[in-house]
Order: sequence, then structure tokens, then C-alpha cells
Amino acid sequence: MNVQLSRITHDYRAPSGEVRRVLDIPAWSLAAGAQVLLRGVSGSGKTTLFNIMAGLLRPTAGTVALGETDLYTLPEATRDRFRAGNIGYVFQNHHLIGELTALENIVMPLAFAAELPRARWKPTALELLAQVGLADFARYRPRQLSTGQRLRVAVARALANRPRLLLADEPTAALDPDSGAAVVALLKSACAERGAVLVVASHDPAWSGEFDHHIDLRGGRLVERTGEENHVYHPV
Repeated sequence: MNVQLSRITHDYRAPSGEVRRVLDIPAWSLAAGAQVLLRGVSGSGKTTLFNIMAGLLRPTAGTVALGETDLYTLPEATRDRFRAGNIGYVFQNHHLIGELTALENIVMPLAFAAELPRARWKPTALELLAQVGLADFARYRPRQLSTGQRLRVAVARALANRPRLLLADEPTAALDPDSGAAVVALLKSACAERGAVLVVASHDPAWSGEFDHHIDLRGGRLVERTGEENHVYHPV
């Protein structure tokens, strides 16, 4: 599934009343199977961009199309269902539900999308927990897990519905190098297997060599890194 952003802008109003433009993206096109590393300093708008791409934050202007579906022309309930079946999101702050166990946090999107038979929900969730090294933590609640463990549960949850677009916001920030490498390898292999688009936002220089496409977000604009040259990104 291709992802296409067109004429995206997003503005915030400061307490002073001044309007600040944080995103200004004329066009960005991602082909099915693309794997992109997104960089930007804190406050550059990476999370805002991800929230817009995930259908969680309506842009001030512009369109986000996944395949033939324009996210923001859908009624909110329809958009929620579409997101559940097509978009995975590893949030920077995890956003696990505290009252649910690790297993239940992963089962939840499977139940919401209802694309797998109910009998497959638990085995699928357990398999994903094993893939992120948490097979023995299925009954633990988020408060009983370390920050890194919660992040790995969030990765498993994002992969549960085999998304066609996967967004990962600093997915290795709380992990040791070996665990971080395992998470990045899992995200890349899972997306490559199904031709999904993967966009990873990370400050970690260790991942530069893992991605063929590097995009910087500067002043609200996307800038592609090509060797030693930088240029504002224009889709092919």
C-alpha cells in the first residue's frame, strides 16, 4: 500500500495568540515496502507528523492517503476502524493500558479489528511477546514492567494486526544496544515480509546503516539525505 501526503500543513496557536506553523510538506510519497529513517531535533514536529499519518490528528490543511483511502474524508468511527486494520504505531511514551496485562494489551487491537478468528487472538499475542523477548511476562501489567519492557510490549501491539503502515517513534530509546538491535530487526523483517511501509523516528546514530532512505525534518520541511548532499524532498 502506497502512502501519499499532499499539501500538509499544521499550525499551533501559542499562548500569546501567535500562530506557529510546525509542518509544511508540499508532497511526500512512500511506495509499498519503503523503509525510512526519520530524524529531527526535539520539537521539530516528528510526533505531530506521525499522529497526522496515523489518522489521530487532523492537519490544518492537506490530505493523507493510504492506498485509495483518504484518511480525513472518513467519518471518525470509520477512520478508527481503518486505522486498527491498517496502521501500527509504536508511541514514544508507549500508551499501554495500565489495567490490562501485557497479553491483553496486544489482544486488544486484534479484538477491535476483528480480522482474525477469536481463537487466534491469544496465540498470536503470545507469539509476538516471544518475538520481543517477553514470553514470560504475559500476565504482567505495565506498572510491573521496566520502561524498556513496556516499549517492547508496545512494539508487539503495533505488529499485532500485520499493519500496512508502521510508524515507530523512538522505538529503541529505552533499550540496551542488543535489545534495540533486535527490535529494529523485527520491525524491518515484519514489514519487509508483507511489503508494509515502515517509518522509524530515531536519534540513535546506530541505525543509520540499517536504512537506505534517511529523511530529516527541519523547520517543518522534509529534507532527504543523499550521500553528502541534502535537498528538500520531492517524491518521484
